[in-house]
Amino acid sequence: PTLAQKAIPPMIPCVLGLQHSVGPSDGSCPMDVYGWSVADGLAPACSFGGRVIQGTYVDDKTVKCETPGHVSPRYVNVLASNDAGSQFTSSSVGKEVKHLYMESSLYVDGNGGGAEADTVCKDLPTRAVTFGGWFCPKCGPPASS
Repeated sequence: PTLAQKAIPPMIPCVLGLQHSVGPSDGSCPMDVYGWSVADGLAPACSFGGRVIQGTYVDDKTVKCETPGHVSPRYVNVLASNDAGSQFTSSSVGKEVKHLYMESSLYVDGNGGGAEADTVCKDLPTRAVTFGGWFCPKCGPPASS
């Protein structure tokens, strides 16, 4: 017989990455969450910024979850659990994986001038997106000599 190391449901998964690191603030974006110690438990789950959502076990490195959405654009920590969300890895392990909720109306695919909020989680890997800005409220024009 061959012995293989395999995670068991009481183990707490450590999330290492995401299929989509950016998604719409509306949620409903199916994604693979990658990590260590993913096990085929009775009720796998993911946490997006503290909002727990049921997941589906894919393999010993992947659980599939649908983003729950958020009220405003922001980064949130993503965690996974093998047992209905009762135990999640804490940030004390030194690894945090962030998901960016982006306001759906900010995403424009460049084809027709309108926002494509419903497909942002599917389109982002093949598109270039730039947003944001630097602001200095107490900065004025340079002093003249």
